[in-house]
Amino acid sequence: MKKAIAILLLLSLLLSLCSCAVTPEDRGEEMQRPDFTTDEYIPGYDVPKSVNAQINLRLPYLDTKDTFYFIGDPFEYVRYYDKTTGILDYLCFKPECQHNDDQCGAYCMGAKWTNNFELEGKLYIPGRYPDPIIPVSYHSCVYTMAIDGSERSIWYDSQSPKAKEMVIPESSNSSRSYLHRGYLYTVGSVRHLEDGVSPQYYARVYARKYDGPYNDSELIFEYKFENSSGSDFVRFAGHYIYYLTSENVGTQDIQLRLFKIDTVTWESQFVAQVKTTRTPRDMWVESDGTVYISMLTGEGFKIGLFKEENGEFVKIYESSSDIRIAEGMIVSLVKLDKENHTIGIVVRNLQGEVICEGPVSLEALVESIGEGIYESRAAFNISHVFYEEGRLYLVLNFRASGNTYSLISCSLGPDGPENETLIWIQGK
Repeated sequence: MKKAIAILLLLSLLLSLCSCAVTPEDRGEEMQRPDFTTDEYIPGYDVPKSVNAQINLRLPYLDTKDTFYFIGDPFEYVRYYDKTTGILDYLCFKPECQHNDDQCGAYCMGAKWTNNFELEGKLYIPGRYPDPIIPVSYHSCVYTMAIDGSERSIWYDSQSPKAKEMVIPESSNSSRSYLHRGYLYTVGSVRHLEDGVSPQYYARVYARKYDGPYNDSELIFEYKFENSSGSDFVRFAGHYIYYLTSENVGTQDIQLRLFKIDTVTWESQFVAQVKTTRTPRDMWVESDGTVYISMLTGEGFKIGLFKEENGEFVKIYESSSDIRIAEGMIVSLVKLDKENHTIGIVVRNLQGEVICEGPVSLEALVESIGEGIYESRAAFNISHVFYEEGRLYLVLNFRASGNTYSLISCSLGPDGPENETLIWIQGK
């Protein structure tokens, strides 16, 4: 498998790391390659499109070129789905294993709802392990294993002398880590008690080489809020990070600000801002740097698609249904047919023109979970979507069934969605 893409790392821990300064000139010959200055997507080096599309990065799956990896049920066991053969199985190299205890090759204690990544033929999965003296106490760690499940070991140990030397000066509200073109970027809003009493909120981006020391991170971007911070969005396109921050102003208003950070020079610039009453529903950046967000229009419960133009967000389309944005398209749920076990979707281009519409089969989901998945239309939604090599991937969230997630893919035919494939269900 080619050098794959990293999805994430160590949650808020990495966000806090800061020590010796690193300049772009010090980053080595690898970062000076012309490929890393291109605006084109580079498979194996760029944040994958499936990760770029996620809103909160808490779905327990890892998408590589050939395989999906899942933290499935029972939780703490790693499973995989081969995109070519359609095989879904435990990532265990032991031929007679029953996959029901900690001796299973797929077992990683604590591997649940966390961030995972893959690099150079190794999987890295944050988890935990029991204290050798006090078994009821646990310590955080990151497991590593070969892509066939063998060679499992602990790559990062929170109790190691190196980890204990790290200084953690602040707490994080919402941090996510991404591996992009050789660097690990950890992004999020942080709350810091500057005088020990009064909280101050910042939007920050840290960077370190993916194979560098734990404590060798550099703060490359910071914005200080006047008020408390809210939800934010992060997207990667070419050699830029697009960071949409939100600040709570007044009793109901939210101030959105869009920043753009160059991953070659680490220079940042303010791009646009807008005041709204709700946080955005989704965000996407095209390869040419055009930014789209979806959010309430302020006219009833209409959802609008907005495009950034000359420092402002201009509405180009609105819908009564929620909007999720993928590469060159937007997707909405429009109709539930319980009798035939289908859900209708409409796929439009970024100008709002219909390019494909029709039902997507939920038959396989019903067989696995039961008809309770859609007791009402409000019981589920599209968590996020992404488009990859001619197929549309829908991550559906079924709140009526214990917040169950599933991943379904389909191709977009002239008469509607076709060739549906149920890839994975959380809990199955």
